[in-house]
Amino acid sequence: MQLRPWNLQRALLYLWIVFATLWLPRADAASCKSQSEMTATERDALSSAARAMAGEVQSGDVQALQAKTIPAVVANFGGIAASVADLKPLVQHATLTVDDLYTLDASTEPAGSAQTDFFCGNPIIVFHFTNLPPAKYALAILHATGVEKPQQISLVLSETAPNQWMLAGFFSRPMMEAGHDGLWYWERAREFAQKKMNLAAWFYYQTAAYLLDPVPFLASPNLQKLQDEASQIRPANLPGASPMTLDVHGATFQVTGMQPTTELGPWELEVHYVPDAAHQSQLHDPTAARQQVIDVMTALLTQDPGLREAFHGMWVRAFEGDASLFALELPMEQIPAGTQPAATPRPVAQQKTSVTAYDPTKPEAQPSLTGDHDPILSPDVEVKVPVTPGTPAAAAQPGEIRKGKSGVYTLREDVNEVVLNCTVVNEQGKLVKDLKSADFHVWEDGAPQKIDSFQFQDLPVSMGILVDSSGSMRDKRAAVDAAALELVEASNPDDEAFIVNFSNRAYLDQDFTSSISELQQGLQHFDPQNMTALYDAVVASADELSKNAKHPKEVLIIVTDGADNASRLTLEQAVHRVQYMGGPVVYSVGLLFGDDKEEAQRAKADLETLSADTGGIAYFPHSLQDVDEIAAEIARDIRHQYTVGYHPTKSVTLGGFRVVRVEAEAPGHGKLIVRTSKGYYPKQEIQQKQKMLQVQPIQQKP
Repeated sequence: MQLRPWNLQRALLYLWIVFATLWLPRADAASCKSQSEMTATERDALSSAARAMAGEVQSGDVQALQAKTIPAVVANFGGIAASVADLKPLVQHATLTVDDLYTLDASTEPAGSAQTDFFCGNPIIVFHFTNLPPAKYALAILHATGVEKPQQISLVLSETAPNQWMLAGFFSRPMMEAGHDGLWYWERAREFAQKKMNLAAWFYYQTAAYLLDPVPFLASPNLQKLQDEASQIRPANLPGASPMTLDVHGATFQVTGMQPTTELGPWELEVHYVPDAAHQSQLHDPTAARQQVIDVMTALLTQDPGLREAFHGMWVRAFEGDASLFALELPMEQIPAGTQPAATPRPVAQQKTSVTAYDPTKPEAQPSLTGDHDPILSPDVEVKVPVTPGTPAAAAQPGEIRKGKSGVYTLREDVNEVVLNCTVVNEQGKLVKDLKSADFHVWEDGAPQKIDSFQFQDLPVSMGILVDSSGSMRDKRAAVDAAALELVEASNPDDEAFIVNFSNRAYLDQDFTSSISELQQGLQHFDPQNMTALYDAVVASADELSKNAKHPKEVLIIVTDGADNASRLTLEQAVHRVQYMGGPVVYSVGLLFGDDKEEAQRAKADLETLSADTGGIAYFPHSLQDVDEIAAEIARDIRHQYTVGYHPTKSVTLGGFRVVRVEAEAPGHGKLIVRTSKGYYPKQEIQQKQKMLQVQPIQQKP
């Protein structure tokens, strides 16, 4: 069961764009500026606008706030007005600080985008929005501290003129519950987890997340860390979609809900249950109902004794159908012990204070807005190394390709090194195989780079083979399947590959293997549909590579005969997603010799974009007889690539996409063409984005 907001009205987000901003399986990357990336003018204008609006919340001046609100929200301002009325007595004497600012530019996004993601600053903070109209937005996160019940107030703003902001959305959350802040609950959750009191730890983790996370459309490294810790101890029998079974004196009761509550003042656990049919009648007798509820309390504490230490008491409601027939609240010391001796509870309010030096009941000083930080606080000490933009990254030992005892060549891991797989051809399209390191020149974001490692070596690859299974491929599959197997047979014997057949959905019909017979069996799965969800299949397959590939060199090979007509992602979104995952090289084979010329043109443009942006190439045979030679050419291309490594002069701590250009020239070769990835995200940023992005996984057929 999800943790219930203590004040649901103030936990609602009032936005004219109606953000249903939860984790959906697709995303678009619009541009974002964190506060450190803004000019002083931009930062001051945004901060001043946010502070003025929060001041009107403090004073309860609903009319003044409404005057600064965009018309679409004014038309439905009742929710915000009610929130302001609730907040005024809590924050009217508070100290207001502006803690985090972000500008979110979706002005160039296509109208009707299902989801838009913004990746902001360093550390990377991600904002997920659905159905976001094209416009320029901002998010301001403020703290109202120095009062008994401090609050986080988050304002979504819309830019109506340069540096002129109006209210487009409103959100508030408490910073404390039952006298403690989110860091305290996080630390206590860890203590309970160490004692194997997982149910207590789970509720404390959920409370920590609720108090620390200012808005429900944000993802950050600290929040991810908290969620990862919680997932590791999540009890398997939590009531939710299915009830928890509880043994009460041999009878089976169903616990339908559990959640922390402060409804009666102290920190207590609220429990909802339904007795079995034989004990339903007891609920109509107050004396029998009271004893039954106490028995439920005792049984639950016998099953999870850590709850005695975690909560001041229990608030239990007995239900018959949807009707609550009896309710009882008891402090822990009044609940009888069961078969296990009752632990002496430490009253929650008297438990040890947080080791972190943070107390939002004391006024916060206005922090500097020239640097970035994670808006989700963490109890862990974070060591931050000062970064000077433009200074070289601390270079580790240059990357090497080493031969292991098995004879397999592998790339040595170097977290700061950028490794590019480069194919070089002459003007006739023939592979050039005799170049030296000095023949290559690399630029990143326009700045020349020093090549630290270089090799021309047939390295093993991890590849995904994606074959269109739409109905129009029925007469082509035999030739395509045979060519795919020939490609694998012509590849490095240490390669591994998986098979994905896609139509309206992508199916993983053979996981990673080096067995030709297993790959052949995977290709035989053909379930023709009338739709082609190419972009979704590419992203899901890239995700499969990023998570499970054995080799650092990764390739996707696509065979299709038509344009995408069923993906939830757009082409641009698919390319962005592949780049976020570290970017395999994409080779495309378009069998576009059908009658629909318009569809063929769209498909050709899409495949060329997917391949060119990742360093691959798109092929468009005139007939099925050409597919075998194309497969052989792709195999040769993959096996005859240069590996070029460098340590970027731009600090690895600076986020954002890096544009890469590689050129080669050597006497006697004429004009040379280098195919490689057009750019990359730093590895640290990729790791964070992979955790935050949710990808629709490839389905495995039963």
